[in-house]
Parts: sequence; C-alpha cells; structure tokens
Amino acid sequence: MRLRMFHHFTEGKRSEAEIAQLIGVAPRSLYYHIRILLDVGLIQQVGVRHVAKKPQAIYEATSGRILLDSKQAGAQSRKAIAQNIKSVLRIAAREVEAALSSEEAGASDWGSMTRQRLCLTEESAVAFRVALDALTDAYSKQVEGGKTVCFTAVLAPRLGKNR
Repeated sequence: MRLRMFHHFTEGKRSEAEIAQLIGVAPRSLYYHIRILLDVGLIQQVGVRHVAKKPQAIYEATSGRILLDSKQAGAQSRKAIAQNIKSVLRIAAREVEAALSSEEAGASDWGSMTRQRLCLTEESAVAFRVALDALTDAYSKQVEGGKTVCFTAVLAPRLGKNR
C-alpha cells in the first residue's frame, strides 16, 4: 500500500483524498500509511488546501527513487528489504501488464523486461551501481511531451560458485 502511495506522490503534489481516490480506498484508511511515509522521509508536506472549508494537507515525494540497501542491515531489516523488493517487483509487473493491454496509442511500446547475469567483483559492482545511479539521474528530468516510465533494477549476488 505504501509503495503504491509513494508512486502516486512521485507524480506530483497530492492530498490524502486524491491518493485514496487513485488507489480506490477510503481516505481515512491512509492516515497510518501517510504518517509512516512522513516519518521515514519518503514524502513531505508542502502545503494545505481548503476543500469545503476543511483543510487538506498536500504532500509530495522527497525523491523519485527508493533505494533499499542491505549493506548495513541486520537480519530483521534484510527480511523487510526482501519483502519490499517483492512488492516493488509486483508493482512493476502490474504496470507493464497495464501498458501491454492499454488501448492508448503506443503505450505498449514502452513495456520491456531485461534480465542480465553479470559477473562482477565487489568493486566493479559498486562502480556499476554508481553508473546506474548516474544514468537514472540523467534521465529522471521531466521532458516536455515525454511519457512517464517506471524503472526497477534489482542487484543481488548469486550464491554459490558458477550458479
């Protein structure tokens, strides 16, 4: 739920009610999730809008990127990271499926999947990640007339020799 909410906050400034409508749930059911996203710093309040004389807080994502890094995580955190990665991959699969079944002109042309096995040393894995971050930063700028695409990358070591 929080990942889906975060995704909508990356698209622009939104209220709790707007997110609820996009996701299809009651606004009151999002209060807890909004607080968690605020507490961990993934979103921030950027204003207040008055609708029918009621104030609505407006939030936006602090970044368009979520990075889950297991380097300094304990066993409990690593388990949570694995669960979050599964959620992100499910969301990515839903987005690709929606694009492939869309009637919108050219919508299905953007959906793709690549899985590549790389044999990297620890140093080259760090360099790869830095290069990937630089590439995503370079393309993260909004382009007039451009389409929004979501990019998901998972870097995970394969265990065992020559697997």
